[in-house]
Formats: sequence, structure tokens, C-alpha cells
Amino acid sequence: MSARLSLQCPDLDAADLQALTDELAGDLNAVSGVEATRAETTGAKGSRGEVITIGNIVLAFISSGAAVAAINVLKTYFNRQPTLTFDIVDENGKKVSLSGKNLKAEQFDQAISVLGKSLAKKK
Repeated sequence: MSARLSLQCPDLDAADLQALTDELAGDLNAVSGVEATRAETTGAKGSRGEVITIGNIVLAFISSGAAVAAINVLKTYFNRQPTLTFDIVDENGKKVSLSGKNLKAEQFDQAISVLGKSLAKKK
């Protein structure tokens, strides 16, 4: 199962947001069963290489337990930067937004449910 994670934060400039994104990807890769990579798109015609989309990570999970562990990593980032917003979009286009400003347990439950349902469909 894979999903796309997008970070937004009005308090960070593009360079700081990408640094935070890279740090988050590293922390997510430390979770067993989770693979996090920078989201890249094809460059414009005539350009060389891939274009990195700032604040975007592609996640792959091998179990619902790994998805839950990844969500718990996101919780720690809200403690550090309460103005963060995470958008998680699964392979079917279902989107869940998590915001540090009005963070509620239901948001995390919904995110885990979306990721868990996607994993269940893969089995």
C-alpha cells in the first residue's frame, strides 16, 4: 500500500519545509515496515533529471501496524511545530488532513482507518 504525504507550514520557508520533510522521511524510514521517499515528478521538457516536490513524501507500508507507527511519528512533529498540516492521500484518492492547530484524536483515527482499509484491499 502506498500513500502520498504532503506537509504545509505557514511558519517555514521553502528550504526549511524541505529540510523538515527530509528529516521526517528519515524518521519514517526508521519505522519497521515503512518506506518513505521524496516525491519526484518528471521535469519540464528540456530539463535534466527529476524535480523534487517540496514538502511531499511517498509512503509505502507493509502492514497496518506500520501505518499506525507512521501516524505516531507524525504526532511528534506536531509537538515540535504546531502549525504543521499533513495531508495524506491513499492510492484511491481518499484524503485525510491532520492539523496541529486543532488536533483531535478523531483525525488520527480517521487517518489510520484510511491507511488500514487500503492495506486490507491489497491482501
